[in-house]
Amino acid sequence: NMKETLAFYEHHLGFTQIHSAEDYSIIRRDTIQLHFWLCKDRKICEASGCRIRVDGVAELYKTLDASLIHPNARLASKPWGAKEFSILDLNGNIVTFAEYAT
Repeated sequence: NMKETLAFYEHHLGFTQIHSAEDYSIIRRDTIQLHFWLCKDRKICEASGCRIRVDGVAELYKTLDASLIHPNARLASKPWGAKEFSILDLNGNIVTFAEYAT
């Protein structure tokens, strides 16, 4: 459901719609754009995701509702140099927010 998906990202993550159609939509927050296409196969969504590089990942983590945080992906420092956490959206897409040491 494209409408519900866009509402989720707007309400929980502060994105704004910049294009919306029945089968393809774009949202933006600051310099980040996410593109969504309609997919009726939930297995594809549940095997999909994205990684968003941010500054201030710990501050972002604190602003989100704890129920959004993936139970196996709470905020942590990773061996590859990122501090990151992940959420699951209402379609099962995993979205990881990562900050890398400079």
